[in-house]
Amino acid sequence: MLTVQTSDLNRKVPFNAVLDLIFDDGAVTEPVALADVKSYAKIDTGTVDDAILTYLITTARQQCEDFTGISIIPRTITAVLNNSCGGIFLPYCPFKTLTSITDMDGNAITSDNYKISGTIFPQLICPSWDRLTLVYTAGYTNLPQEIKTAILQQTFYLYENRGESAVISRSGIVAELTLSPQAKATLQRFRRVG
Repeated sequence: MLTVQTSDLNRKVPFNAVLDLIFDDGAVTEPVALADVKSYAKIDTGTVDDAILTYLITTARQQCEDFTGISIIPRTITAVLNNSCGGIFLPYCPFKTLTSITDMDGNAITSDNYKISGTIFPQLICPSWDRLTLVYTAGYTNLPQEIKTAILQQTFYLYENRGESAVISRSGIVAELTLSPQAKATLQRFRRVG
């Protein structure tokens, strides 16, 4: 999640940018079950590691969301956007419904005064203003199997590498322990960020 200090919000930004995001996940049902992870990873520990695995499922899902820039679970998103150039993509979609758009003073912007183009990963075409706050719902209703597989891959990776913060490769390069190579490969076609 990107957090911007209030003093930074008053500065004019000469390009479109996501200034702040707030996720309201409500009651989360993770898209993969504990039994699925244990079966995938061939973990036969009874209930000894169930609490750890349950925590890792959530962490893996969040890491997959951060890597792709999409919402894997249904949620309400409050996004503060600089749309001064027009056409900014709404972050962390797939998009479901728009609740509200307000200007920097908190005034509601009516449907006559904004234009959104696209359905699943839409763009806010106008208004082309410096600071807008959008509240919308996003996330998958039916999650693609590849994303479920990536969450399983990442959960297993975190479980196998717990306690480690970095890995030293054969060439001596230190890499942060983030997304597994398998999960990255699986998620690549879903990636919406850099």
